[in-house]
Amino acid sequence: MSFIWLLLIGLIGSIVWSTWRSIRRSGNAQERALVIRGVVMFWLLAAVFGLALIFLPNKGRVLALIPIVLVGGAAANAYRNSRRQLRARTDAARRFDNAKRVN
Repeated sequence: MSFIWLLLIGLIGSIVWSTWRSIRRSGNAQERALVIRGVVMFWLLAAVFGLALIFLPNKGRVLALIPIVLVGGAAANAYRNSRRQLRARTDAARRFDNAKRVN
């Protein structure tokens, strides 16, 4: 096996492990659902990117990079903001429950 194949297997293994870890670390069911949807979307985007690099000619590869990078960046930003909002909402509800007076 060449070094590139070993590197590729290690890269895919680390991506799968980090995906599993982010699903396990999610705080509640809503955040877990968001993580799963985000993971599926990013894996599909990566598959489209890989297929575009394999099947498109050289000029098409360069032209395909522009929208794929822009869509990937926008999707990553939206995912990060959504996850941050879910965590803030959960934390605010938890702090409110802790601050209730018991009479």
